[in-house]
Amino acid sequence: MILDRALKGEVREWYHGEFDNKNWMLDNVLDNSAIGATIAHIRGANAGAITGANASFPNIQGGLAGADIIPARNISEDSTIAGGHPTNVAVNAPNANAGNSIVLAGIRLGQRLDHMKKHFPTANKYVKMLEIGALKQGIYESVPSFWAKIKKYGDQLGFTPAQKKTQFLSGVRKDIRDEIYRIGQTKPINDIIDSLAELELHRGVLEQPPSPLSYTPAPPTISNNVPQQQGISLADIQKYFKMHRYSKKLKTRH
Repeated sequence: MILDRALKGEVREWYHGEFDNKNWMLDNVLDNSAIGATIAHIRGANAGAITGANASFPNIQGGLAGADIIPARNISEDSTIAGGHPTNVAVNAPNANAGNSIVLAGIRLGQRLDHMKKHFPTANKYVKMLEIGALKQGIYESVPSFWAKIKKYGDQLGFTPAQKKTQFLSGVRKDIRDEIYRIGQTKPINDIIDSLAELELHRGVLEQPPSPLSYTPAPPTISNNVPQQQGISLADIQKYFKMHRYSKKLKTRH
């Protein structure tokens, strides 16, 4: 996926943990509306049909049509009204008639972008995680990247070099910690980082490892549930984030 290749460092780590091998759940759209067999049927329903099946649309105000609840495929799909979010729950068809939330197969790019905009952790959260000793190296994160994060947020907290080293040693993955013991944890931190970075390059551990999640979404039986990403380019993604940053600047001026 284009977006996956464009992300680096802590953003990429968060992205994989948030979306890998997951489906898209709509908390506020249940599978017993009897409107139709596909999500396209629900999106195409008028306000009268939605109101007539209001019990199947909890937490949604009256008078909305299906298109107001289910966003159109776009560079950024706001699923706030539908209560959309990533989930490990298996696909649940719109006509399953069990009274459960609909779960769509996979997660489209537009859904990912909107979710990232609203839920990506801020720098303050990482500072707090470091402060309580909970900042950990991710499975997709290189040693130099994790050390740079420790230094960045450690500086904000006024940590001494020794404190930063302690946080680093306690936060690295187990396989890296074993290598540090072999190298010698009493060595200067820069020597440790250099040795580990060289080891990573030698072993090729920076290549993407298999996902730790064993769950794989079942192929959807409904065509409109297939997450198709065609037609969205890297330029589209860059344009989206540029517009989002510009919008935030305008808000801060008022």
